[in-house]
Amino acid sequence: MSLLNSDIGRLQATHQSADAQAVDAQVKSLGGNPTNVDAIYGLASDVMNTVVERSGGDVTKMMKILQQAKDNPKGFYERYFSAEEKAKLRQLSKTISNSSSTVPSSTQ
Repeated sequence: MSLLNSDIGRLQATHQSADAQAVDAQVKSLGGNPTNVDAIYGLASDVMNTVVERSGGDVTKMMKILQQAKDNPKGFYERYFSAEEKAKLRQLSKTISNSSSTVPSSTQ
């Protein structure tokens, strides 16, 4: 999943697809900074490699797995994330949470 790990690859994908643009905007909003964005894409790449392996590269099976992920994110997490990936996600969640809590709130 080198596309997910490459700024250039992600940029090319977002120019080709409105869906990719929407996902990229969500990732950037969630990540808050380039380091976190890269970490999110890196983790996604790792997990997608697992999906590809377990589906035997069958696109139909991969799409079914990804639909199941939408329907049952917790089940997807438990089934497709390795222990290392779960730890990365927990750490990334803490990092993002700490980053967003240090941003001063706007006064009105």
